[in-house]
Amino acid sequence: MKTYEEKFPVLYQFLGCYFHQDWKDVYKWDNQTPNFEGIIRQYKIMDSKSYAKEQLSELKKFLDLNLTESEVEDVMDEWNIAYYPYGANMTYIEWLNNILTILEEPIEKTRKEFIPEFIG
Repeated sequence: MKTYEEKFPVLYQFLGCYFHQDWKDVYKWDNQTPNFEGIIRQYKIMDSKSYAKEQLSELKKFLDLNLTESEVEDVMDEWNIAYYPYGANMTYIEWLNNILTILEEPIEKTRKEFIPEFIG
């Protein structure tokens, strides 16, 4: 039986790359509170040609599994994701749905929002 990492390798790499233990420290936040929205928008702007087609597809498929919050939390722990959505008053499922919303928003809206500068 395949692991979630094997079933969703692009999503695993995407979340692990952008939400590792030092995710807050590799961006210049300009007096903004570090937040996942800025990270996702920065990624989307920097990779706008292919902008997240595979990530978007795998994220939708992952959410379509309708896992429980506890199951999703276990997957995020297995993947060593260092973002803790409960600290922002949301669940992992809400967090992933919010990422999906940002990836699907028009690029014009993305450009209007705060995007931190990558300094890492």
